[in-house]
Amino acid sequence: MAELVPFNTDYTLYFPLVASGTATLSTLPSGSLSGTNIQWATDGSAWAVTTNTGTVAPGSGWFKVVLDQTELTGSQTQILIAGGTLSTIVEVQNFLLKTFGSVGAAYLGDWPATLMAGHTIATVSTVVALLTGTVSTVTSPIGTVSTVVVVLGTPAVDLVTVLGTAVDATQGTLTNVGTVGLALGTIDANLVTVKGTTVAGTQRTLESISTVSESTLAAVPGESTSVPAMVSWMYNLSRNQIDQITGTQLAFNQGNTLIATSITNDDGGSFRRGSFV
Repeated sequence: MAELVPFNTDYTLYFPLVASGTATLSTLPSGSLSGTNIQWATDGSAWAVTTNTGTVAPGSGWFKVVLDQTELTGSQTQILIAGGTLSTIVEVQNFLLKTFGSVGAAYLGDWPATLMAGHTIATVSTVVALLTGTVSTVTSPIGTVSTVVVVLGTPAVDLVTVLGTAVDATQGTLTNVGTVGLALGTIDANLVTVKGTTVAGTQRTLESISTVSESTLAAVPGESTSVPAMVSWMYNLSRNQIDQITGTQLAFNQGNTLIATSITNDDGGSFRRGSFV
């Protein structure tokens, strides 16, 4: 007899016992199914005694044994009922259990869920187009296969995880992504890539462009400097005091402290200002 069972999951196997050489159901007590009387083997391995013993269930010749999940970790498991000395009292039975629901199973997919769900639940590898209806849950398949979900249009979804990290309820709401002019709320998340380029840990933290402030400059930024420093320097020159004396231009910061000087030259025909240092 063959059965389809879930991979790596406890499974209760029900079976009758028939008295040896007859067609009559046996009513042996539960203790008769202990010891070496129920054995298993996976994918042709050596026979071993099952973890659990058989019991009467519910009676009138019917019995059961709960197979441990470790006994169902191959593509198929063979079960021998009434081995040892019991084989002289009742007929010997053999069961072939084919597993499903994992990479290591006989069948990768969850076939019972797919076949019995009707029009409500289904397991689909790729959805090309969904014209009507609702996709309630998208999960990774059992095993080592990863899932990449691409959602087009403007979906209304709850953001649950970002790169495997749970999103806290206080981390704001994504109202729309990819539409200009709509606020995204406040998102507390790690910036991992920008246009496919990995963000290094030294590239500062994006908090909020509208609230970040820079310190008052104390000197001219170097030739190779950061964008914030460049912006601060241009802001300083346009906002703060600049003095012109003979042959020299003086730049001050917000505190009216001299931070840079530049050599100037005016020969009546042209004017030149050198670099601030």
